[in-house]
Amino acid sequence: MKRWAVQLLWLLYSVIFVYLAVAAIRDDIRLAYPAYFTVPAALSYAVATCGISVHALRWPSGSLTLLWRRIFPILIALPLIGVVLDAIVPEDYNLRTHGLRWLLLTALVLVLLAPGYYANFRVAYR
Repeated sequence: MKRWAVQLLWLLYSVIFVYLAVAAIRDDIRLAYPAYFTVPAALSYAVATCGISVHALRWPSGSLTLLWRRIFPILIALPLIGVVLDAIVPEDYNLRTHGLRWLLLTALVLVLLAPGYYANFRVAYR
């Protein structure tokens, strides 16, 4: 596949990632998650989107790589904390009340988000 086509697909994926991130943050707000979780999660999604764009456009930068190595663990941790909260906090739809259906939906979301975190991993550890 041509390099420009791959870059275009990554940029298209970044739009999908933003849509998923906005949906996640809106859901966190609707579920009344505390601001000390919601605000950093929103920031991490924004930074992850920037990382996807950097990966797509292949902007080489040594200082950016060093920065991304420091923030990459945080980018991974916040969505995982969100999954744990989603499994416990909502009273109407959680792991205990919906079991397999909740697990399948969570797995689907993680599969949809995985390429974005792979792109950020590539920015951090080229």
